[in-house]
Amino acid sequence: MSIFLRTDDPHALAARFNGLIAAREVASWTVDRFGNYFHDVPHWHYAAFFNPVALGDGLRLNLHFIDKRCDRRFCFAELHGAMLQALLQHCGDRFHDAHVSRGPDHGDEAFDG
Repeated sequence: MSIFLRTDDPHALAARFNGLIAAREVASWTVDRFGNYFHDVPHWHYAAFFNPVALGDGLRLNLHFIDKRCDRRFCFAELHGAMLQALLQHCGDRFHDAHVSRGPDHGDEAFDG
């Protein structure tokens, strides 16, 4: 379950998003010391996080679940939507297009349902 952002410079895209989070211009997301993104809404913050992976042609954000009891399909939809909204609003000029997988992708956890 991932978001893939096609960009010529995935490190610059991640750095820009991290900088906006640090400046609180992107107030709905936090980034931890490992670079993982957490939705800064109490009921979502401990449900799952996105782990960014820089690739040659883009930045992939893999979703990892923390709360194993959450409805993964619902969590998947909500968090992907919120992340895409933030990225399009604040960093849309830093990537060419975005793709969202509809299920597990590239080593993600199993997606039941």
